[in-house]
Amino acid sequence: MKDLTTLSQVEAELLSYAPNRLYGADYKLERVTKLLAHIGNPQQNLRVIHVAGTSGKTSTAYYVRGLLETTGATVGLTVSPHIKTTCERIQIGGAPVSEEKFVQYFNEFYPLVIGFDPRPTYFELMTAFAYWVFDKEKVDYAVVEVGLGGRYDATNTVTRQDKVCIINSIGYDHTEILGETLAEIAGEKAGIIQDGNVVFTVPQEEEATQVIAAEVAKKDATLTTIQPTVDHSLSVPMFQQHNFQLALAAVRYTASRDGLTLPRDVSGVAKNVVVPGRFEVYTIGEKTVVLDGAHNPQKLEAVLGELKERAMQPAVVVAALSEAPDRKVAECVRLLSEYSERAIYTTFTVQRDVLRRSVGFEQFSHYVRPEDSLVEVPAEAFKRALQGDEPYVVVTGSLYLVSVLRPFVQQQAGL
Repeated sequence: MKDLTTLSQVEAELLSYAPNRLYGADYKLERVTKLLAHIGNPQQNLRVIHVAGTSGKTSTAYYVRGLLETTGATVGLTVSPHIKTTCERIQIGGAPVSEEKFVQYFNEFYPLVIGFDPRPTYFELMTAFAYWVFDKEKVDYAVVEVGLGGRYDATNTVTRQDKVCIINSIGYDHTEILGETLAEIAGEKAGIIQDGNVVFTVPQEEEATQVIAAEVAKKDATLTTIQPTVDHSLSVPMFQQHNFQLALAAVRYTASRDGLTLPRDVSGVAKNVVVPGRFEVYTIGEKTVVLDGAHNPQKLEAVLGELKERAMQPAVVVAALSEAPDRKVAECVRLLSEYSERAIYTTFTVQRDVLRRSVGFEQFSHYVRPEDSLVEVPAEAFKRALQGDEPYVVVTGSLYLVSVLRPFVQQQAGL
């Protein structure tokens, strides 16, 4: 094949692997395990910090990256979904690799896997690509965010005993694949634990706690449960303090184990690490705009609680939700209604590792208030929000909505 010359060409090739939907039958390790073996199992050459959980995974992964880098280590980071560019899925040295580098890497990698049978999904191919790049670059550590669940997630192919596992807060999400009960979901999250691993988590609901403890015992692993506290030296939202402290516990262990020197004062990491699409604050004229991709009741409750704590009201909300069962939609709308003066619900169709669609207006219409409105085009919904009297505008409900509106918000903010 001819070399691909632009990021757009690479992205188009990657998207040819994207399924229209993710079914439970697709949630397995067989394809990616064979693919990784075919390219020499690069993941087994890496010291990995593996981050799972229903809420806070991405922020925790970014904080682990930032903290490790204060020791002088070279760190690779892979997260999903990306907000601005596919390059976010392969980060080295504190930032996404450049478009030129991403294209160069892909042209070296793709001939190794093109035409491989069984054909991988987009996420499986990107996971293999990230591991291959990190191995090629000889990073000191790879920080790896789970895509979905854990046990059968494509990232869960590192079996080294020195893998460090982080399991953040567990709640109800992706129940159609991970299970209807908290115990079933926790079982999938805890499935990242391999023999002899060290595991860090936070206080969970009792049934989730029992499942994690059982998996730790089964794998002869070691479990540490941290108790998040309020740290006024950290200039980040309360829910991000929780994520930062979990990351710090894992990095302190890693530094001690590997003879790294972690600075005494690491509060600057919490302040300086920017997690795209998570509590980003912009100013547009006299309006304060907050972007946060909270996409389930657990996350929304945390974000909206922080907004209330900061007295960021009265506010208008611009929201869209990914396709979800009625009960999840109803609970999300209830939380948004309790916080906002009014809400403008919108839609999206975004192609990432899977084609992502938003909840349709018919499903929304059962729960919205008379003062709420439905506007199909996200940019138009945001413009209408800016035209109101409310001093605060909050864009939330989905990282995919945030990814659509973020460039527009930044342009309006003069960035």
